[in-house]
Amino acid sequence: MQRPDDSHDDYAFLKERSKEKRARNRAHSAERLDRVGIKYESKNAGAHLIVYSQQDVYDFWPGTGKFKRRGSSKYGRGVGNLIGQINDRREG
Repeated sequence: MQRPDDSHDDYAFLKERSKEKRARNRAHSAERLDRVGIKYESKNAGAHLIVYSQQDVYDFWPGTGKFKRRGSSKYGRGVGNLIGQINDRREG
């Protein structure tokens, strides 16, 4: 049987791991955007990126991977999907 304080330790461990993952996502996402030449402006220490394409502006939260094209009500997830959407709209 698990001791009552074990669940607190597990929660603290998972919370710290989640925090580390979001930090890695922020760094990795910015690097990917740089590699493919997509311009962006970093806000709130990289927690929010304003991403610019030829036609559109996107709000992107790299810690969670969530993004939204301004003027749209739909959200997407993942830096790869964001890059794909920008490229599709360039070609379309």
